[in-house]
Amino acid sequence: MIPTYKIVQIALSVVVIAVIAWIGERYRGAAGILATMPLTIPITLIIVFQNTGGNHLQVSEFAQAAVIGIIGTVCFLLAAWWAIARAYSLPVVIIIGYAAWALVLLIERAVFRLLA
Repeated sequence: MIPTYKIVQIALSVVVIAVIAWIGERYRGAAGILATMPLTIPITLIIVFQNTGGNHLQVSEFAQAAVIGIIGTVCFLLAAWWAIARAYSLPVVIIIGYAAWALVLLIERAVFRLLA
């Protein structure tokens, strides 16, 4: 049985995405800004906090990994923006974005291994 709080978290995520999609139909700029709001971060912080029994060290490690992951996410968006400006199809735009994201994460991991 799925715990009630997880169902609420999923439902909240779906509602937020639906609202952003609705706003996006009317105000593209506002939707772009809303799409970059930290929506999943608070939800995942709650989940990690609950799943670790409130272990601040483990939640801190998660937050640190999320900060590192943001760099890849920014590169995903920059690569997608570049591909969109060149009129690539949406599937190609997404593939290019994920390729940039993966490349950045691989580089980050290599750098951290060198520094460790």
